[in-house]
Amino acid sequence: PFEVTVSALRAADAAFRFYQQVPAPPDWNDWDPDFQRTATLHWLYEPAGQEIFGWHPPNGHPDVRAAWQCSTPRVALWRTVDWLVESDDDGNDRFFDIVAWTLAQPPAGGRSTNAVVDAWVDRSLARPIPDGDRDQLVEYLGQGFNPDLDLPLDSNDWPYYWQDRLRGLVGLVFMAPEFLWR
Repeated sequence: PFEVTVSALRAADAAFRFYQQVPAPPDWNDWDPDFQRTATLHWLYEPAGQEIFGWHPPNGHPDVRAAWQCSTPRVALWRTVDWLVESDDDGNDRFFDIVAWTLAQPPAGGRSTNAVVDAWVDRSLARPIPDGDRDQLVEYLGQGFNPDLDLPLDSNDWPYYWQDRLRGLVGLVFMAPEFLWR
């Protein structure tokens, strides 16, 4: 879980600062926003099964696949990744400039579903993924529309919520088996 979280932060060039505020203010509203985000990350991260500095034996967290193969930590890790890619209360990207990057640096194929999926897969993985997996990402983002037509990514209006779909796409890429490779 730690590797997935840190890899996601690195892959999207996140603007995230781990911050510890000492001494603690008496009211939660007085905490520094960076500390609030750090505390939320810890709170979401712990159910993923790898609490930071929480392994009591002196040998550290296990480094074998069998120790991490169960559904509950995987779901918790998905929630953590989802929180990293979702927007803040104002509809802006919280840590990753997902929408801004996609709008500012349109891929060679424009802003079509195919081009956007390929751009985020390349940015996050630096290698192609199997065609079947790519097709599922295209279907998710395109919602059944022609994948060769440009998406209206400057809008997040009902009923399509294109920017939220784009953020969800990036989360799916971060949880793809290819992203979990070492």
